[in-house]
Amino acid sequence: GSPLRSVLRDSLRSTLADNWSQVRMAGSVLCRRYLLALLGMAEEGSDGEGGEDDEEEEETLFETAVDDLAPMLLPRMCLNRFYIAQGVKLYSQETWRLVFGGGASSQSADDGDSRSAGDGVR
Repeated sequence: GSPLRSVLRDSLRSTLADNWSQVRMAGSVLCRRYLLALLGMAEEGSDGEGGEDDEEEEETLFETAVDDLAPMLLPRMCLNRFYIAQGVKLYSQETWRLVFGGGASSQSADDGDSRSAGDGVR
């Protein structure tokens, strides 16, 4: 891979799991911008293609865009939706919705998930 991608991967790995909420928030901002840029490029690349495989490509658009980053990013993104610092939590929940979609129903599901997760951890 490219040196830039390696630096981004290493930076995201450490900042999305940092103990300081300010660092974690900065990592969350970088993560969102990077993912949305990758998804935008992947969507542009798939606009001109036709055929029966369009449905399959849409299902794997995220995986195609992030490639080897998905196994590292997804768990960190998911856990940050339940982080104790409110800013990180809300920003991460919004990033999740932007990347994976969802509307008002996903907001109530996130709220329910966080209550359930808290009950299970205690």
